[in-house]
Amino acid sequence: SMYVNQLQKILNPGGLLFLKTFSDQQTPWEGGPWRFSTQKISEIFKNGFEVVSSKYSEYQGTLEENPKALFCVLKASQK
Repeated sequence: SMYVNQLQKILNPGGLLFLKTFSDQQTPWEGGPWRFSTQKISEIFKNGFEVVSSKYSEYQGTLEENPKALFCVLKASQK
């Protein structure tokens, strides 16, 4: 994808990307942002990045229930 390609251009080999997205563990709600699993992140970034770690968390905010999140650390591979 264009996003992954641009990240590869700006990160040195071995550089780390800290990525927080909405999680597939979020209970459904109308519309809203895409939700991702660790597997899906691995698929999206398979050409150029290694998933070093992945942890489910939450976004803190003012909603009654905090939205579920996925925090990943990815490492740029050799160019």
